[in-house]
Parts: sequence; structure tokens; C-alpha cells
Amino acid sequence: MKNNEIKERVERERVWHDERFHHDTRDESTGTFYFALEDWYKDYLDIVFELNANKNILELGAGLETIALKRDINFSLTSVDISTKAINYLSTKILSSNIKFEIQDVHDMSYQNDTFDLILARGVLHHLEINTGIAEISRVLKNDGKILFGEPLSGNPLIRLYRYFTPQLRTPDERPLSVKDIKFIKNSFDKVTIDYYGFFTLIFAILLKRHSPFARRLDKLFLNKLRLGRFLAWSCIIKN
Repeated sequence: MKNNEIKERVERERVWHDERFHHDTRDESTGTFYFALEDWYKDYLDIVFELNANKNILELGAGLETIALKRDINFSLTSVDISTKAINYLSTKILSSNIKFEIQDVHDMSYQNDTFDLILARGVLHHLEINTGIAEISRVLKNDGKILFGEPLSGNPLIRLYRYFTPQLRTPDERPLSVKDIKFIKNSFDKVTIDYYGFFTLIFAILLKRHSPFARRLDKLFLNKLRLGRFLAWSCIIKN
């Protein structure tokens, strides 16, 4: 993708997210689906705080869901977003001096090479031009640095159908990660592992309107142990 096309894409994303800052598009009915990903949210946060000792961490896509608002931060955190409104809002929060919020485009960040020990992002990569975004993440990550990404997937045809009928919930350019995207990310970093989420938990969430630990156990078996995740899962956690 050419530079001007990426810039146009970024501007569309910026406008959409600035608008979302004022109008959250998730109503009660769509919130039901997120019971399916309760473990995904929790596991992501748990991993962040397991990896935090003496780290300089970059969080991509601060939005209104930055980890800085979830738990106490005892490490150096730089949290970035393309939304001016989101960063301005977060900057008014009285947080510790080891946290800072900045406006950045992940495709072209202002940081020096080999700056961060850990780069994390939840629901960000699928908004990017993946080749350019991963190259820039690799550039600012230290040689022995770690990654943690939480992303939606494109494998399950029923979830693709749901997305097709709810375009208002997403930006025009975002695309859930494909098998090809996952392979590209795995080849871009060392020792990458992937855990899959959201198949049986999604079914139970639709039927029961709640999170099901039993369904999560089924997901662990079918999506991860039996390796069906890339075909059935709604989301994944990518880490090394």
C-alpha cells in the first residue's frame, strides 16, 4: 500500500474513533456477544502484568480501554492513539508519573529504534496496513523485546456473517486477521505462540446471555489442543 493510501486510511480511522469517543456504538444486544470473550479480556491483562517487571512498555491504541485505567501501573508505560480526543481526555486523568499518553500513528511512530521492552495492543493490528504496521512495531521493539497482541479473526463464517450485518460497529478499513496475517506475524517475531478464544463461549453467550466457564473449557480443547482455532475462533492472543 502506498504512503498516501495509508495516510488516507489513518485519517478515516481517526475520524471514526473521534466520533466513537462521544457515541459508543455497542448497545445492550451487542454487549451480549462480549460475554464470549470475558476470558480473552482477563487473560490479556493478566499476561501484561506478569511481564511488567522493570519494563519500558508501549501500548498501542489507548482509546478508552487503556490498561492504565484497569490496574495500578508500576512500570514505565507509553500509551498511544490516533484519536486526539481520546488522548486529550486521558491526559486529564491524575495518574502516576510513569504513565504518559501520546498521539501516534502506528504506521510511522516518532520513537527511536530498539526503544521498548514490550509492545502490546488489543484490537489494533486489524485496523492497520499489516505489513507497514508490523515493520514499525519491529523497529521500535528491542531485539530481545516481547509482544502481546489481542485480535479478532476472520476464520469463522458465522462471525463473518455477523460482521457483515453490523458494519456500523466497525471502521471502513478494519479487517479481522486472516490465516495469512497470523503467519506473517509469527514470522516477524521470535517464538510466537497463539491462544484462541470465542467459539463455544460465543454460542453459550447467545443462548444464555452470560459467560460460561464450561464453554471456555470446551474452547481450550477444540480451539487450542485440537488446533481448530484458526477456523472457528472469534479472537486470539498472540505473544512471545
